Amino acid sequence: MRTFTISLLIALSFSLFAKSTLKKAKVTATAAQVVLYPAPAGMAASPDYSVTVNGQPTFVYTTKVRTCVHRPVRAMGMSYFDCKESATVTVNANVSMENAVIRPKSYGIKPVINGKSITFTLRKNQKVTIEPNGYDYDAIAIFANALDANPPQENDPNVIYYGTGIHNVGVVKLSSNKTVYLAGGSVVRGRFDASGVNNLKILGHGMIDHSQDTIESRFIRLHKCSNVIVDGPILFDGWGGAFNSLTCNNVSISDVKLVGKSADGISMDACNNYLVENCFIRNHDDAIVVKSKYGVGNVRGITVRNCIIWSDRAQALEIGFELQTALVDSIIFKNIDIIHAYGNNAISIHNGSQAVVCDILFEDIRIEDLDATYCKPVSTPSTYILLLEIGKSKWSKTGGQGNIHNIYFKNLSVTTKPGSQFPVSSFVGYDADHIVDTVTFENFTIDGKIIKNITDGNIEVKSADFVKNITFLNTNKK
Repeated sequence: MRTFTISLLIALSFSLFAKSTLKKAKVTATAAQVVLYPAPAGMAASPDYSVTVNGQPTFVYTTKVRTCVHRPVRAMGMSYFDCKESATVTVNANVSMENAVIRPKSYGIKPVINGKSITFTLRKNQKVTIEPNGYDYDAIAIFANALDANPPQENDPNVIYYGTGIHNVGVVKLSSNKTVYLAGGSVVRGRFDASGVNNLKILGHGMIDHSQDTIESRFIRLHKCSNVIVDGPILFDGWGGAFNSLTCNNVSISDVKLVGKSADGISMDACNNYLVENCFIRNHDDAIVVKSKYGVGNVRGITVRNCIIWSDRAQALEIGFELQTALVDSIIFKNIDIIHAYGNNAISIHNGSQAVVCDILFEDIRIEDLDATYCKPVSTPSTYILLLEIGKSKWSKTGGQGNIHNIYFKNLSVTTKPGSQFPVSSFVGYDADHIVDTVTFENFTIDGKIIKNITDGNIEVKSADFVKNITFLNTNKK
C-alpha cells in the first residue's frame, strides 16, 4: 500500500495553521465553570424536553428533521452551553427514558435514569444525542462547547459582531481580512457569502438560523477562497445545502454543529488542503461530500476527523458522484462516529466521471445500529455499509469513466440494530480499463465478528473481472 504521507503532512500543517491563527488565552481559575445562553425572544422552545446544566435551566430549541424520503417531518430538540472542563446535564422528557440511548456510544457515557429524566456528565467539546425510545425520532442533541476564552472586540473595524438576540441580515457579502463573530445566544437569520476572499474567520457559539426561510439557501458559501477558519457556530433548521466550498484552498472547519433537514452538509467541491474536525452533522442528504463538479481542478489533501454523523438520507461519507477532474487523492476520514445512516450508504465512492480516485484512507470509523431496511421496509436493503462504484451518473455532465484504486479501511466497525437484516456492501467496476483495484480491509468487524473475506462481509462484487485485489487483514490477533 502506498503511504499517505502527503495527506498526513497536510493534516499536520493544518493543525499548526489553526492553532497559530486562533490563539486562545488560558482560562483563569476564577473564570466561570459553565456559561448558559438565554434564547432570544421569539425563538420556539421544544415542547418535548427541558434541560438543566449543573442544576440551572437552559433553553431547548426545536428544529425540523426528516428521516428517509417517505417519512414525515418531525421535531428534534437542541440545547448548548459552554463549560471549563465538564458539567452535569439532566434531560427531562415527556416520555419514559428507561430505554434511552446516548450516542455516540464510543463516549461510554453511563447515565442515571429516573423515569422521564436522564442525568449524565458531558466534557467540553462533546456532542451527544439522547434518544428516549433508543432509536431515531424524538431525539435531542446537546452540545458542550469549551469556554469562549478570547472573543474578538465588538468595536474592532475588521469584526462583524453579532451579540445576543435575533439579527435579520439577509445575504452578507464577506471580504478579505474580516472576522465574523456570533456570540453565544445570538441568532443570525441570513447567510454568509464569500467569493475570492483571503484570510476570513467565522467564529463563535451562536447560530445561523434558517427556520424562517421559504426558499432553499446555504448557511455559508465559499467560492475561490483561501486561508479560511470557521470555528464554533450552529447551523440551525435549514433545508437547502448547508455549507458549500468551491475551489477553495487552506480551509479549517471546526466545531460546526448542523441540525435540521438541510440537503448536503459540508460539501467540498474541487477544494485542496481542507480540514474538517470536531463537527456534528444531522441532515437530509450527503453529510460530508468531496467532489469536483465543474471540472475546475483536482482534489487533494482533505482530512475529515473526530466528527459525529447522523445521516437521514443519501450518504454519510461520500466521494462523488461528480468527479469531473483528472485526480482525486490523498483523502483521510479518521475517528468518525456514524450514529445513524438511513440513506443509501454509510460510506461510498461514486466515480461517475473520468477521475482517478486513489490513496483514500478510512480509519477508526464506527457505524452504530445499522438498519439496512429502515428506509425501505422490504427484504431488499436500501442502506449499504460500503459502495465503491464506477459508472455513469445523472449528476456528472462530462463523458468518460475513471478508476478507483488503493482504498484502505482500517478499524472499520459496524453494529447492526438487533433483529435487522445483515447489511450488504457492493463493489462495481465498469470495464477492463476502468476498474476497482486494491481495496484493503484491516480489522473490519460486523457485530464484533472479524470479516476475513468477501463472503463474511456480505460484499457483492459486480462485474468481477473489473474488481481486483480485495484483501482482508486481522492485525488484532491475540
